[in-house]
Amino acid sequence: MDQEGEPEVGQHCDRCGYQRYCPAKTEKPEPLPEGAREGRQVQLVFGI
Repeated sequence: MDQEGEPEVGQHCDRCGYQRYCPAKTEKPEPLPEGAREGRQVQLVFGI
């Protein structure tokens, strides 16, 4: 799920641990845990 856009169902959903919170996958999703909406930092690693 993109932080800015709407969730989109796809093959990536099979390995997602947040399906129970996702309105695209669950008719009545659980509320996100406290602190889950805070922005995350991402570190990219490229193999050379």
